[in-house]
Amino acid sequence: MNIIQVDGNIQGSGKSSIIGALSLYLREKGKKVSYYKPFSSSASEDPDPPFIAIELLGVSAPVHPVTPPDGPITPELEQ
Repeated sequence: MNIIQVDGNIQGSGKSSIIGALSLYLREKGKKVSYYKPFSSSASEDPDPPFIAIELLGVSAPVHPVTPPDGPITPELEQ
């Protein structure tokens, strides 16, 4: 099993878009792909996990909500 982790500290930088595209590419190549987004700064409103899991990867199981952080993920960048 291989794991690809994408992280960054800027919202809207395209991390989920890259993972979605890469997931589709790998599935087209016959690989088994899973998607997991453990944290989000807007967890209750984040459309990425259900879109990538259900729409792109065809997951039929329930998609559980993302865990909201206890505080700012990067407090030094908070304005």
